Amino acid sequence: MTLKNSFLSIKSLYLTGIIALSPTTSRPFELPQQVKNARVYTQQRTQFAKVMAMALAKHFWQQHLPHTIIEKRLAQIYGDIISTPESIQVDAAALYDAIIKNTELHIAPEQFLLGASSSAYQIEGGLDATSAAARFYRDNAGLPTAEDSIDFYHRYKTDIEQLAQELHINAYRISIAWNRIQPQKDVFDMEAITFYKDVILTLLAHGIKPMVVFHHYDVPQWFEDLGGFELQENGKYFQEFCLKVYTELAEELGHCLISMCNAPEGPAFKGYFTGEGTPGEKNNLQKTHTVIANMYYELVDTALAIKKQYHQLKKNNPALALQQPSIGTQINIVFIDPHDSSQENWKSKLKTNLGCAMGSYVQSGGTFDFLVNGVYSMYTPNADFMKAAKGVNVYRQHEGAHKAFDWIGVNVYSNRFMNGFEQITGDKLIETDEERYTDNPNYRNYPEGIYRAVQIIAEKVALPLGKKRNKNGNPLPIIVTENGIATRDDAKRTRYFQRAIATITQLITEGYPVIGYLPWTSHDNYEWPTHDNPQGFNSKNYGFFAVNFDKNSPDYMKRTLKDGSRYYANFNETFFTIT
Repeated sequence: MTLKNSFLSIKSLYLTGIIALSPTTSRPFELPQQVKNARVYTQQRTQFAKVMAMALAKHFWQQHLPHTIIEKRLAQIYGDIISTPESIQVDAAALYDAIIKNTELHIAPEQFLLGASSSAYQIEGGLDATSAAARFYRDNAGLPTAEDSIDFYHRYKTDIEQLAQELHINAYRISIAWNRIQPQKDVFDMEAITFYKDVILTLLAHGIKPMVVFHHYDVPQWFEDLGGFELQENGKYFQEFCLKVYTELAEELGHCLISMCNAPEGPAFKGYFTGEGTPGEKNNLQKTHTVIANMYYELVDTALAIKKQYHQLKKNNPALALQQPSIGTQINIVFIDPHDSSQENWKSKLKTNLGCAMGSYVQSGGTFDFLVNGVYSMYTPNADFMKAAKGVNVYRQHEGAHKAFDWIGVNVYSNRFMNGFEQITGDKLIETDEERYTDNPNYRNYPEGIYRAVQIIAEKVALPLGKKRNKNGNPLPIIVTENGIATRDDAKRTRYFQRAIATITQLITEGYPVIGYLPWTSHDNYEWPTHDNPQGFNSKNYGFFAVNFDKNSPDYMKRTLKDGSRYYANFNETFFTIT
């Protein structure tokens, strides 16, 4: 600490003491900005020191590869899984019994959500003209756009019918394309709102509960041209959009789950750190966290505004059968683990533990604290050893954050590895188990991640929020809102979902408040391209249904349930037969 900073801290403590000893008045006393700044300064550095201290403690007192403990335990649970009608019956019965016995759930087995996920830009088609993502891929990155995608916009009725009849799901996550609803800053397209109303009603008619997401990795071009979420003041435009949609669809959305966002971490890191998304900046961690903080602030503020709007609409329209909205948001979880090559000596182990701790802190450290305590604080020293993560200083506060969400969504695919402060990727990451390979080079075949992600969200968010929100202290419900495997290998896909279901069942057996599983994705679709993997279609096949993208084929756009999806479909049908 410099002499100037030392003087500032002493002066601030003196001012704080004077304030504490001053007589109380009827007017609330506002702390001087200098004192506020000193408090934030101290809080940020204390938080960073705590992260590093915990990493040191872990190095000296804990096993160096703790993630392997969970992996070995789950491997025993997975065993040699064989998919037969009898085994599916056993698996379905196990989940049913786990739900019945879990005192944290407060739902009947038939209310458990087994579904799939999608996003507007990736399936609807017809969004390129006003999409900021499309403009970036086309004009800046030279990569393909979604164009017609799978044409869900025109085929949603038959798609939803097929999801119900062949995949046997009872929940489906969709998103609302902001640029379809609001193609220009001052223009709301009522025909677009009617489209989403029809989609929601069609899902409900087939016994499928919609989860409706207000933001999934894309914004209108006009919003990005104003500076997007880089600028705090632009959050008002997102809130206006959400309130317009909610007001018009309040009756329908009362029967849905509302997700404010498919994880702010995703578009922020892609747009400002990896450069793989709009606007395409690289290694700007300051902007990355500025955007995440601004987005989370607005998600909270907008969720609270929607709840207020519900009460106003109910008061003004008592004849309407409005149901209170159930609002949540989604968090991306990426595990940063020590690589085997980092375990050669104590110096390497120590450096890697510190690297993993910093990687995890930079990935999610601000998010957890904001959702629980309303403070988004991200600080890293401006030191060379921090490399790309040095010199970050972001702070946002919202006193009502803990009141905003009724459930928490978890997005999880894989873990990543560190050796020291270097991430092990590409050719450096040599897998010893072929089963871990997928068609997405960034994501391993890692169903164990579901367990770890729910565990950390329960500990860091759901449990502390439950203590704040609920008189009985019950944790907030958790939904696994995105997870899956990119593969053309049907046998590998089958094994993945067997293990995913076994993991969900184990979590519920152990008392975790998991109320649903909505893996990615319903159909092979447009997957966000990169320069390393430039194909938008047919390169990362996550879908339960294959889609024929050959425009010269008589079966163009035909949807076919994959053989590797039949375990999940049969499991769903069997489970809901039991319930």
